[in-house]
Amino acid sequence: MGMSNFTRFFRAHKNKIFALTFVGLGLAVFLAFYLVMGFSTEWAVFRTSIAALLNFLITLFCYGYLLFTNIYNDNRAYSAIFTFVGLMVIQAVFNIIDISIAAGSALWNGQVLNLTLFLGYATLSGGVVGIGIPFYIFTFRYMFGRDNRFSKVRLFALLFLGILALSVIFYLTYEFVAGLAVDVGTTLWILALPISELLVGAGVVFTLERRRRI
Repeated sequence: MGMSNFTRFFRAHKNKIFALTFVGLGLAVFLAFYLVMGFSTEWAVFRTSIAALLNFLITLFCYGYLLFTNIYNDNRAYSAIFTFVGLMVIQAVFNIIDISIAAGSALWNGQVLNLTLFLGYATLSGGVVGIGIPFYIFTFRYMFGRDNRFSKVRLFALLFLGILALSVIFYLTYEFVAGLAVDVGTTLWILALPISELLVGAGVVFTLERRRRI
């Protein structure tokens, strides 16, 4: 009987359960990374870089806000989704700028492999921008009832999650070629923040499913 009640509860609330699970895991990975880094370096990054501190606080707010709104099951979950998508798009724009500089240096030095990886990663970052902006717009229109086609919102949510996953894979490939991902420990360390973004992105997909108008 207890199992039957649990099954009914899970079926009725599965999207909320998955949303909270993925966002919570993403937040946990994000905080674990900064706690380990902070204690191992005596918080040197935050003491020497205001930009790094601001990035940490903004991302923490974004993840925490998405978790909070999923817990309380209200329409503010949409604004939390907008915050996450906007953050990913802005980060992708900065990635493109940084990668373009690195690609120029690789081209100048004749480093063909590095140039190929840089251009591939820049393309994926461009994909985050190219998919993220219409995803933002379609979700905004759906939230206000200007477009009731949830299938379009779901499609772009999945595309956005997919481009984030490809970015993580390509980022790992670059780090491996660069000789930084030499064992399991360093690989997990390198991928901690990208994985947290991917987990929260999955949470966004289930948040949208939870807020879908039937």
